[in-house]
Amino acid sequence: MKSERRNATRYEEIGRVDSQELCALPGVMDDISETGCKVHFPVPVTLDMEREYDLTIRMPGKGEASSITLVSRPEWVREQGEGSALGFSFLPSQDFPKLQSLIKMLEERSSDEDESIMNMIVDLRPNFVTC
Repeated sequence: MKSERRNATRYEEIGRVDSQELCALPGVMDDISETGCKVHFPVPVTLDMEREYDLTIRMPGKGEASSITLVSRPEWVREQGEGSALGFSFLPSQDFPKLQSLIKMLEERSSDEDESIMNMIVDLRPNFVTC
């Protein structure tokens, strides 16, 4: 099993990604972190790995962070059947404070979910079995 070393925690969050420079059709964001995201497009995408792209990420119901435009650099590309999966790293952008706000909200939600799951699973009282 391959272990991944990341500088920032990735959150599985679905959103729509638009970039007319990349593809006329919108892509779907699979996950996001403060340093980058993973996106898949329904068609093969050809891109210049040395170029920077503007990505507009839209996530309904996220308040002010529901639409974020970030300057991004492609890190990797994988062909998947009829489409493409791409990994991007984020560069300093005007909407970076919105991204940080979104990541903070996702982090808080994740810790709340982890705590509620642990409360359902773990019974802290000792149970003795007698024969």
